[in-house]
Amino acid sequence: MAARRLRGLPRARMALGLGVSLERVRAWELGQRAMQTIEVAAIGDLLNVPLDFIVRGIVSDEIELGPLQASVRKRRLLRLRRRLRLTSV
Repeated sequence: MAARRLRGLPRARMALGLGVSLERVRAWELGQRAMQTIEVAAIGDLLNVPLDFIVRGIVSDEIELGPLQASVRKRRLLRLRRRLRLTSV
């Protein structure tokens, strides 16, 4: 996944951050499993990249966010993680 590599995040750490298995992340990256919408949103929040970048590979100015936007995204991620019943941030 380009977004994960862009951030220098190992697969195992991404899996842990999302509360999914390493096998699931590997399957996404190899195209063996489709991501659910909620998973795409969680990945965008975790990696701090817009959904267009994850879904279509479109790079925009939003990738480098300032502190305010990062704070907003962190709050959104926390809410999303609560809905998904994930405990670690």
